Amino acid sequence: MTDNNIVPKEIDPPFLERLIPAVPAAPIQPSLAFACLKSIPLHADTALEQVDYLHPLFEWQSTIDYLKEPPRGYLSEAADLLGGLDDIATAIRSNTTKYFSEFDFLADLYSLTSLRVRELHFHYSTLLFDLFTFQMGAKFLSISEDGRVAPRIYLYDDVDHVQHGYTPSPVSTINGIPAVDFLLRASVSSPGSHDPDARFNTLFPSLAKNANVGYVHPDAFLLGLDDTTTIECQNGTILRFSNTAFVRANFTNVTSAATLYREFGQPSGQAPVPLSWSLHVAAEKNYTASPKGYPEPITANSGELLEGFLPDMDEVAVLAIHSFASNINPNDLTSLINAPARFNNATIDFIRRAKADGRTKLILDMQSNGGGFIQNLATLYFNLFPGDTIPVLWQERAHSQLEWLGRSLNNETAGQAPVDLPWPMSDNMYVQPDGSPWDSFAFLYGPRSGAHGIGNFTNPSLLNVTAIVGPNYTVPWEEPPFRPEDIVILTDGECASACAILTDILTHAHGIRTVAVGGRPMQAPMQVVGQTRGGPVGNFAGFPSDMDRAAAPEGLELVPDAPPPLRVTSNVQWADMLRFNRANTLPLGELGEEGEDKKVPLQFRYTAANCRLFFTWEMARDITVLWRAVAAVTWGGGKCVPGSTVNVDGTMGDSTVGYTEEVEDKYKLPRGAGSVY
Repeated sequence: MTDNNIVPKEIDPPFLERLIPAVPAAPIQPSLAFACLKSIPLHADTALEQVDYLHPLFEWQSTIDYLKEPPRGYLSEAADLLGGLDDIATAIRSNTTKYFSEFDFLADLYSLTSLRVRELHFHYSTLLFDLFTFQMGAKFLSISEDGRVAPRIYLYDDVDHVQHGYTPSPVSTINGIPAVDFLLRASVSSPGSHDPDARFNTLFPSLAKNANVGYVHPDAFLLGLDDTTTIECQNGTILRFSNTAFVRANFTNVTSAATLYREFGQPSGQAPVPLSWSLHVAAEKNYTASPKGYPEPITANSGELLEGFLPDMDEVAVLAIHSFASNINPNDLTSLINAPARFNNATIDFIRRAKADGRTKLILDMQSNGGGFIQNLATLYFNLFPGDTIPVLWQERAHSQLEWLGRSLNNETAGQAPVDLPWPMSDNMYVQPDGSPWDSFAFLYGPRSGAHGIGNFTNPSLLNVTAIVGPNYTVPWEEPPFRPEDIVILTDGECASACAILTDILTHAHGIRTVAVGGRPMQAPMQVVGQTRGGPVGNFAGFPSDMDRAAAPEGLELVPDAPPPLRVTSNVQWADMLRFNRANTLPLGELGEEGEDKKVPLQFRYTAANCRLFFTWEMARDITVLWRAVAAVTWGGGKCVPGSTVNVDGTMGDSTVGYTEEVEDKYKLPRGAGSVY
């Protein structure tokens, strides 16, 4: 997956030049990469323009109000997103020594947007921060003796120790720090996860991540990494590993800090390899063969990252959903349009084969699933539970920009018929909780206050299923192919967006049980979803430029309808540099129930899995060992990690353990822009 000589078929030469640097990329020392980035002096005027430009756009992030005052049970730091921008602007204007370089400024901006918000949908990318990726030379595993005893840290290279005939020694220290403490501290800087167990899992490789060609390891060392890592094992062995920075862009024209800034700071040069192309390249390289540690699938759709298995386990079938997205060539519009249909067909084919083989129980393996297309979520759900409603409520953040644009796009200010526009929000995207259409955007908009008076939000709505799956979509059976008690969800906490929404629907609406695997080495509950519990992801790529800006309400801070003062390359659309979470989600079944806590979005609720397991050496080598363990605790009376289940005998219960201070993360981000505590 790292060769540069494998590229998509039938690509144009300009793209080829962007994908493969003119000079073959070679790994370099992290210190050299950081010295390169820190060589650019702060361009204060441009930095202020950037911050001022972002301020109104951040209003669209749905979680911004709750982040400032998170409820009990939210396991990450409070954060003031808009206040953080003000902190950065103040530091720039005061001409203090806080920002010695452009890198220092961007590091604060990165920490605010990618770390403190603690979810995958909100992200602001800058080309300078995309120039390098950083990797420790040592890889680790967190391994338990039996799946229940607290795990210890080992080197990943020891995974095949059995066939080599030796007993591995646990890692005692990393750079002189106790191994667990070192990794817990590092996990705090892993972006995208609100749950500390999910953050901890992002540091480790796994069979599921290897099988998911679209999985991108969060870079926990983007703000700093030594050139070497020293490991001491329990048996006294000391090992030193070289760490690496990988160059992701073409540096042909870079000869100084000035040219580096010219090419990538206010960019007019080449952009780093686009992620969508990187995933497409990975998919093109194969994946017809079964991933390491997996049996042969009966249904495999590598482009959609979904595989079905009938393992050698009585009655049990496994549907491994690595992603709800696609690895298809992003310029192949026909394939992109047909991708949801292929995902749906693969799901139907798997269910038919599983039922024909007499399988009555189903494991939905969604480890390391970062989400994807809402269409795929919908069709998978309807294939499991036929119906016409996706039972989860959506609320967007109510603010003056949304109200103005929503009314204008729906022509309510002019008294005309609504226009079917998906951005930023139209009457056609949502329906009322009873399934009837909203009479107007004004009725949909509300607003209504959030839990405990925090923020203002649109009225709770259902997604318009017809707009998602089309008017002619049908399910080939009338009754659910599996009973709820015969389905279990397996995650490693790295479950976001569509994965999280499906998990929340199945658990809240149908009582389906869950198993979480891995996490911090503590005998306690673990949340089943540790990343974004909302969606969809939004950006400003479809922002209408023909709005009557003169009709904006007085005092409204306008969103720019043209490229900002910061120029970007022709390879990167300006509007794609910022993405945000459009809506919070709530269980449909709680609508109308009393209690302010019922208004709290799922993103901020503590939701433990019904049972927790730790990885064993066998699970790290053979995925079917993990599946067997999941089946044993779900249907065979097997024991879970002590303290992770409501049953006193350690077996899985039908309910889940509630929040206690025991599960709090003792490591926090250092104070900085946007800090509240």
